[in-house]
Amino acid sequence: MTTRFATSPDSTRIAFDVTGAGTPLLLLHGGGSSRVEWHEAGYVARLGVFDPKSLSAKDQEDIHELSFPDELLPSVLAGSTAMLDWGIVTPADLLCPTLWLIGTENDKALESYREYEAEIPGSKVQVHLLEGLNHEQEFNNIKQVLPRILDFLRKS
Repeated sequence: MTTRFATSPDSTRIAFDVTGAGTPLLLLHGGGSSRVEWHEAGYVARLGVFDPKSLSAKDQEDIHELSFPDELLPSVLAGSTAMLDWGIVTPADLLCPTLWLIGTENDKALESYREYEAEIPGSKVQVHLLEGLNHEQEFNNIKQVLPRILDFLRKS
């Protein structure tokens, strides 16, 4: 595995890992997670993963604690409001094949799915409901999740 860095238009360095060769595949984690979790969960065999700008600005290989001084909190909160001006993205807006895995015990994801369910047919979004899984299990239950991912990749 090789860790590399890309530079965004605002000059932030973004860390990503490359393992093997072939068509690139992007795995994007959410929240305060890092690309390391894709490795630890067992998903990474021959793909690249990256950290969003918010987690890789320090160019650290491994971030153990994400924190900042209390004095910065107003700036962080003010900066996070920028997304309020973004338009709503619907399934029809997605231009590439997209896989949406939803655990039937993940109430928030199911609520979002139901909101967009009528727009999914004819879009590039493929949805799979994963029986009995909650939010954490949607990621960690590799035995149930990985076959869906591999099937999606073969067909895309």
